[in-house]
Amino acid sequence: QLETAYVRKVEPDLTPVYLQRARAAIASARQAGATSRELTAVSGLLEFEAGNADVALPELEAARALGVTRPYVLQSLARLQFETTKAALPRATRLNLEQAGPILSLLRQAHEQAPAIPEVYQLFAEVWVDTALPLLRDDVVVLAEGARRFPQHPEVIMRMALLQADRLNLASAGQIINYAIPRTHRPEVHAAYQKFAQELARRLPPIPTPPAP
Repeated sequence: QLETAYVRKVEPDLTPVYLQRARAAIASARQAGATSRELTAVSGLLEFEAGNADVALPELEAARALGVTRPYVLQSLARLQFETTKAALPRATRLNLEQAGPILSLLRQAHEQAPAIPEVYQLFAEVWVDTALPLLRDDVVVLAEGARRFPQHPEVIMRMALLQADRLNLASAGQIINYAIPRTHRPEVHAAYQKFAQELARRLPPIPTPPAP
């Protein structure tokens, strides 16, 4: 999947050729009798990165059923399930426990595997933003871990701060942003964090002045 993203970024005109050759290699391996779970996972990730959800979803589901537990495979499957579930709901409808539960379970499983990847924490926060369910203690621990591991990733930090702000935990949202600000060296990310921190500060209630002695 990293190769697909790299080709798309560096040589976008070559992406269709790369995908065609990768699919041909997978098809050739299968025709030769290869049916490994890793080949199924690679096929699913290739189609996921190519944006072919209808093909990627059954491949990734099959890979998981065969015992593949790589974090990016589980996260990609969770992402597809999340987007499929949301697309079937009326606009602005939040996920209930029955809908969010299987997705969160996938992400918890991905979180337990190595290596840690920011996409798991990012989607974890996204799913919680799209539910009205009370945050579970264990999941708060996972979210906090994501902020500590990946302060330089705005996709992780901003979504976690937005989750806290959405639930009116403005002080917690500010703590996440303030933790990340000195730990990123990308000017555009630093500026985004600073702007978000300023907006949160305007929403926080003023600190009461203590009475004079």
